[in-house]
Amino acid sequence: MTLKKLAVPFLLIFPMCLVSSSLFANVEQQTKTMELNYDGFFDRMDDLDEAEYVDIKLAFYFNQINSKKACPIRSAKLQTKIKSMPVYYLENGEVLLPFDEQLDMDKAKLVIETEKGLECGLNMRLENSFLLASTIDNTKLVRLVATFNDALQDLGGMMSFLVPKVTGVTVLGKTGEQLSIINGDESWCSDNQCILTSAILKNAEKPFVFSSIPSKIVPFIKQ
Repeated sequence: MTLKKLAVPFLLIFPMCLVSSSLFANVEQQTKTMELNYDGFFDRMDDLDEAEYVDIKLAFYFNQINSKKACPIRSAKLQTKIKSMPVYYLENGEVLLPFDEQLDMDKAKLVIETEKGLECGLNMRLENSFLLASTIDNTKLVRLVATFNDALQDLGGMMSFLVPKVTGVTVLGKTGEQLSIINGDESWCSDNQCILTSAILKNAEKPFVFSSIPSKIVPFIKQ
């Protein structure tokens, strides 16, 4: 089996507490509102609030059920009993949550309103947090593999023995752009992503030069 067939960015799926979900409909538009407890997000961000994890983050994405497409978010906010604050979100479905102990103590809820009444679900993904360039040093990627692996173990908690091992990284290109490695084997890349296994990284003697600046680096798990 070639690497191309294994090129699947690893998504974390942990249980989150869904407080409520309600559907409102009228002649012109149908919207759906989801409420999730903030403490579930906070606990996972807190697990990674260590100096050793400065190069990575846990990103939260809302995607359409049974689809890789982003959920079309209409509005997002954090709500407590006494106040409400807007939450930034991106077109790719990522919701940018603050790491705030007070919101955790106040039992805040994340309220997401989506367009068109689509069924949406939450995916969590480990990603790099540092800025990327078209040239990336292989030693940086080797350290990233180890960091991703340690983070998965911490997030797994008591069930960490069931967590798969990170065996490399998947470098993602920008949406709609072909990504390749100028000074590498063409079989490492497919469409807009390149897989660099630990073996490839270990044998690399020079930094990797990509055809364009990547958008993200995520863990690679051999399926």
